Amino acid sequence: MISRFFSVLAAALCLSLAACGGGSGGVAIVLPTLSGVWGGQHIGLTISDSGASLAYDCAHGTIDGQIRLDQTGRFSVNGIHIIGQPGPTTPGATINSHPARYDGQVQQDSLSLTVTLTDTGQNVGTFLLTRNGTAQVFACL
Repeated sequence: MISRFFSVLAAALCLSLAACGGGSGGVAIVLPTLSGVWGGQHIGLTISDSGASLAYDCAHGTIDGQIRLDQTGRFSVNGIHIIGQPGPTTPGATINSHPARYDGQVQQDSLSLTVTLTDTGQNVGTFLLTRNGTAQVFACL
């Protein structure tokens, strides 16, 4: 009778661990949703379930896919970075658009984001953003 009790207890424990991610050797990690507004010096970022839009000093960009964090809170996604120009936009003007990689790490309500142009290898910069923070972006003059 006691051995049956321990067998049932062991089976229940195994099922509980498997449901919580214990089958992979650890406890499941619940990662925060990134959706919403993030802001910082020289950057603003709005994330939705399907992508993101960015505004920088004299530039902007898009991410056209879902941003998914790994177990350490990191992500790497591709998108577009568009370099702006001073003054009004002229119809028919060439757009200075580049494919870009957006590498980030989230820790609680902070996001560190590095932007790299993949066609030139240029590092646009690393930006520190805060969830619900104000974007401090300057217009291109």
